[in-house]
Amino acid sequence: MATAVVVRLPLAEIPLGAVLERDFARRIEFERVVPSDGDTVPFFWLWDVADDGVEEAIRETEMVRSLEEISRTAAGRLYRAEWSESIEGFVRSVGEIGVTITAGNGTSSGWEFELRFADREQVRTFQTYCEERGVDLEIVRIYTVREGTPGAGTGNGNGATDYGLTDEQRETLQRAYAEGYFDRPRGVTQSELAEEFGVGQRSISSRLRHGLGTLVGSTVAAGLKEGEDGDGSE
Repeated sequence: MATAVVVRLPLAEIPLGAVLERDFARRIEFERVVPSDGDTVPFFWLWDVADDGVEEAIRETEMVRSLEEISRTAAGRLYRAEWSESIEGFVRSVGEIGVTITAGNGTSSGWEFELRFADREQVRTFQTYCEERGVDLEIVRIYTVREGTPGAGTGNGNGATDYGLTDEQRETLQRAYAEGYFDRPRGVTQSELAEEFGVGQRSISSRLRHGLGTLVGSTVAAGLKEGEDGDGSE
């Protein structure tokens, strides 16, 4: 049965981390990718880009053979990269084992990825492969994916993506988390997030409230219904 694994890595484990270390961008977000023909992670977003020298900085890492800007918004830029054949570490491991990346984010504190495997045996193969090559990988969570349910990546026909979140909810939650909305004290307010997205504060509040509710319902509360608390009691 399909298995999802959340992992964390130090910034230096992926050469692209140099962009964050040098403050060219505040966050890097990888698009969902199913490995094919060597393109392990071909698309990624750079958020809050601080300098036009960011592309030169990426090429200096010698991790890419080509780099193309696909799209640009006020807050970020979408790139497609063709990785160098010499790239090693985590990126090579993902490609060699045939792992699907369903989500990936990098900040100055490190990387966090959600990976999708065909079964637990493939997870063990991936772990062994990484250990043998010295990949500094921390497994945070492992869980079974129930196909056809929120979180299985099937969508519901209404713009929902992983965990049943809409694109707007996912993007708002990711941005809020990356900028410290859930920290104490808060690193960003709802009003500031609203300004970044170009919407009203009530829209941000709604996205966060409904997004969090959907996320809890499809993860820690998955399968729970009214009157079903495990022992039949109220």
